[in-house]
Amino acid sequence: MDKELQCPVCGRIREDWSNEETKHKAISLSKDKQRKDDIDRSADYKRWRWKFGFGCYVNDIDQVEWKVIDGEKRIVSILELTMIDGDRPVPETYLQAILDRFTKRDGQADIIRYIATKLKVDAYIVAYRYNLEDFWLYNLSKNKGWKYFNKDEYRRWIHIKGRENEMSMWNNKGEQSPS
Repeated sequence: MDKELQCPVCGRIREDWSNEETKHKAISLSKDKQRKDDIDRSADYKRWRWKFGFGCYVNDIDQVEWKVIDGEKRIVSILELTMIDGDRPVPETYLQAILDRFTKRDGQADIIRYIATKLKVDAYIVAYRYNLEDFWLYNLSKNKGWKYFNKDEYRRWIHIKGRENEMSMWNNKGEQSPS
């Protein structure tokens, strides 16, 4: 097989891989969703794997946030995601129920904290409204939260995460640090 027909990013074989326009498009999409459908293609595997038992455990970490900082790839946080349906105000009791699910019912918080500690980052629960307008963060590593963010504030928090110097700069300007 001719090497130039294989994508160096994803390894797929394409007849038009040698075309410069197609090649650049494939590389630019490598960080984006490759498929147009919304099917969780790993759902069957996850259900099958969770049933193993015999002391074989598995956790599904929703997201590992990472950045390139000073030319180095760095993991900056672990996120566990949970969606809030509807437009009603979110009471503290609802957020507490989410926290209880992670910390008491499932025990998921323990392993997420352990992994975050090994990676030297914080782990968070992100409860977000279905329309992505409202976000509530709970820092599992520090047992601290819930903190509300609108869409822009959450984007800023994600942007600053892992950049401690920038966070200090925000604090020095009298603005609230999104930690």
